Amino acid sequence: MDYGHLPQELHFSHNFCFFLHDQLVAALQLGEEAKIFDVELISDQKISEGLTGESLFEWLDDNGHQSVILDMYYRQITAALLADMLHFLYEALRCSEKGKITVSFALLRKPLKENLFYLEWLLADPSDMLAAFKDDRPSAKSVRLLTDVRKKEIIRLAVEKTSMGHWLDSELIYDLRYNKRFSSGFEDLFQKANHLVTSFKALETEPANFNFVFSDDHARQSQWNGLYSYLPPLLLHAVEVVEALLATFSKRQEGIDLTQIRSAIGFAYWIDSGPHKHLGADALRNMKSALLSDELPCPSCNAQVFSSDESLITLYNENTVSCSSCGWSFDLNARSL
Repeated sequence: MDYGHLPQELHFSHNFCFFLHDQLVAALQLGEEAKIFDVELISDQKISEGLTGESLFEWLDDNGHQSVILDMYYRQITAALLADMLHFLYEALRCSEKGKITVSFALLRKPLKENLFYLEWLLADPSDMLAAFKDDRPSAKSVRLLTDVRKKEIIRLAVEKTSMGHWLDSELIYDLRYNKRFSSGFEDLFQKANHLVTSFKALETEPANFNFVFSDDHARQSQWNGLYSYLPPLLLHAVEVVEALLATFSKRQEGIDLTQIRSAIGFAYWIDSGPHKHLGADALRNMKSALLSDELPCPSCNAQVFSSDESLITLYNENTVSCSSCGWSFDLNARSL
């Protein structure tokens, strides 16, 4: 990977962000190939050929297929929000490589504050979200007009429906995206990246300055550190939300898939390599304990496969299961034993 201007100490964090981005891309692409975002209708009524858009929805409504309409909304909203979010995430990460950090923050605002929130809302309370989506009033589905209490509730309910909810704090996920007074959050950076002058008390532009336009190398380093301090867990949360949404209307293909374990490994090593290093030892121990509890013996020597840091990082980097005791390995990309 060409890291451009990105400082070396942030390479792992950047790689992990792209690893999570690529998981979201794969979920969308594989879903489209499997047609999981399509809805099949079996009806006694004769269906006119060529019905699309509003005409199709009117026909479905007139013929009592309201549940089909909701199912179509649910699946298509998931796919559309995810596709749109990925465009912004990709460009934001590429801009970071080039040192265009202000542009990165400007691009991240919409996917993290809006796209991701609507996906959380759809997972947490689908009936409420779809009712707001269909409402004639744009204000009914405006994230900005929802109370902080309601936003926190939606995020908490969404986190609880993910498989890694016990690792991710819903209050932190809220604060990072919406709390203007949270010193480690992105809201300060989002606002200053999008506005030359900000007047909110916690975000006030300094005298004789415009936000970010006079940034020197020291300031850019600080902005990079701010970006990668918390972007990885937000993207991990996004992956978890999308996977939980897809699981409500589709099943994973049969076969060996350790993607979630690779995410856990990457998350633990990200903690160990970044600004939260003081938490790294506990995270690594917990992650290793979880893997060892699965009791995956080597088919060659019967030793525990995940017994060393080397075997874990090989799985994360190469999607290959390897035994550190005898050297046996299996490339999961090959999908065959």
